[in-house]
Amino acid sequence: MIRDASFKYVHFTALPPLLFDLRQDPGEFHNLAKDPGHREQMLHYAQKLLSWRMEHEERVLSNTLLTADGPVTQRFPRV
Repeated sequence: MIRDASFKYVHFTALPPLLFDLRQDPGEFHNLAKDPGHREQMLHYAQKLLSWRMEHEERVLSNTLLTADGPVTQRFPRV
């Protein structure tokens, strides 16, 4: 979920997204995600949420190769 003073966007893995105009609908009763008039806002907030997740997501398996013998972690020398 991501929100600011204007909109709240909620993304679920297996459900349709939600988009609320917090200024016009502070009670969050009207989902605008499928409204063609709000397509730009929905895409903007979806991109913001994806960017945030990519920046803050845990990277435990970064530089790990899965092989038949099990996971192999690559270590890179410090420069």
